Amino acid sequence: MPFDFGTVLSSGAVALVVDDRERIGYSAAAPLWRDVASGMSGPDVQRAQELLKAWGYLSTGPDGRAGSATTAAITAFNKAHGQSSAAGVLRLDTLVYLGVRSFTTVEVSTRPGQAVAPGDVLATGPVRPLAVVVTEGQGQGSGSIAGDGAAFVLDVAGVTVPYEMGSGAVTDPALVAKVADALRGQTEGAARLRLATPEPVVTIPASAVITDPNGALCVFTGPKSGPLAVTPIGGGTTTVQLPTTFAATEVLANPRDVLDNPSCS
Repeated sequence: MPFDFGTVLSSGAVALVVDDRERIGYSAAAPLWRDVASGMSGPDVQRAQELLKAWGYLSTGPDGRAGSATTAAITAFNKAHGQSSAAGVLRLDTLVYLGVRSFTTVEVSTRPGQAVAPGDVLATGPVRPLAVVVTEGQGQGSGSIAGDGAAFVLDVAGVTVPYEMGSGAVTDPALVAKVADALRGQTEGAARLRLATPEPVVTIPASAVITDPNGALCVFTGPKSGPLAVTPIGGGTTTVQLPTTFAATEVLANPRDVLDNPSCS
């Protein structure tokens, strides 16, 4: 076994030897759940193809269907690791799932010479976060100048990842790992939510927006003007963003201070 404290085991490396036969470690978005053989198809087959391609056994692109090229790649892989009897079948018992990325050993649970069975813990790695919880700012809804289907991203600690507005979390393992690495051990960090493709907006002070008892929103362009209805598309505690269709060039920043009972009615 190559495991020892601090050892990093990468995908494609020998994870351990059982009964004189090598077991190869692999990293993927999800583990393989069945043996892969000719004629099979599915997402798991595509993951197996991606592994074989990364390890230099498959030259064609992963398509999720185990054809002749995949069978030949599996045969070559088995032969290289003393599994010739498996022929064109990629067997689960010849592999060890490491997780979504390389495995760093924290504690070794099994020692050479010990009998192991399926499901036994061989070694323990570091605790990895399962999700990034996002607290969205006030006034940041799914609606935007780009429409409800607009794509958003989360900027945090120097990295940018896709984000579904209103979801409150990033759960894709690869993206979670990316954010966790950027935070460098910190469990919290300031972030910015923005459109993936920037759109022009008109920004005004949040204090300029009046909300009347009926929930209507408006601004005043001067001390003697009437209310002008607005529909904010974003903002926070200090500023509000309006569509570029907002025609006014100036607004009262403090209508509550200079108008008597300002209302949108």
